[in-house]
Amino acid sequence: MHKGLPQLYGSQAACSEGRTVILPMVNEAAANHERALIGWAQTLEETKGDLEIGKPCRL
Repeated sequence: MHKGLPQLYGSQAACSEGRTVILPMVNEAAANHERALIGWAQTLEETKGDLEIGKPCRL
């Protein structure tokens, strides 16, 4: 993300147009597989819940 590239695991979010969104990903459909490869037990769906994706936010 710091290099301006899409993220692999889906752990980064931002406020966009008043809603919390996941920042661009390489392949969202493969995120849980990539997470499992590094031993990350939490799914992308669980992370989205923790980050409150889709909920209102302030810029």
